[in-house]
Amino acid sequence: MKTIHLRFKRITKLGLLLMMGASMSACSSTMQWKEEVKLHDGQVIMEERYVNLGGYPYLSSTERISLDETATFTVARYKQEDCLENGFP
Repeated sequence: MKTIHLRFKRITKLGLLLMMGASMSACSSTMQWKEEVKLHDGQVIMEERYVNLGGYPYLSSTERISLDETATFTVARYKQEDCLENGFP
């Protein structure tokens, strides 16, 4: 009886951990990525982009609304960062 109870507790804990992990990864509202961009003079700069996503505009929508975007450019030659922000109404 005790081993059945212990086995049930372990299975329950494993199930809860799996559900929490799946729900946390599926509901992300921020997309981010990095890109290397080659300029016309041959120089390569690093770009980081962040996009905050809102909800779905309609029930039949498959894509979410972009609330705001941020692009940060790092110029290695000058060791400075420039940031562009765009907020959508």
